[in-house]
This record gives sequence, C-alpha cells and structure tokens, in this order.
Amino acid sequence: MRYEQVIPYTVSAVQELKAENDALKAENADMKAENADMKARLAKIEKALGL
Repeated sequence: MRYEQVIPYTVSAVQELKAENDALKAENADMKAENADMKARLAKIEKALGL
C-alpha cells in the first residue's frame, strides 16, 4: 500500500470529523444551558405550587 497516496484523504477525514465534533460539542453546551434553565424554571413552579 502506498501510504503517501492515502495521507491526503486521511487528513481530510480527520478535519471533517473535528468539525463535526466541534459542532456537537457546541450543541451539547447549548442543550446543557437550556436544561439548567428549565430546571430552574421547574423549581420555581414547584415552589409556587408548594410541592
């Protein structure tokens, strides 16, 4: 196998995976923040209802 011919494809694949991973990390951070906000809102509602 001629690895020197495969290297550009491997580099491209790694770059694509990194971009996807970065996007998923950002999405996960957004969802965590939204979840924390919803938990706080739920706690306020439960407190108001005396639960």
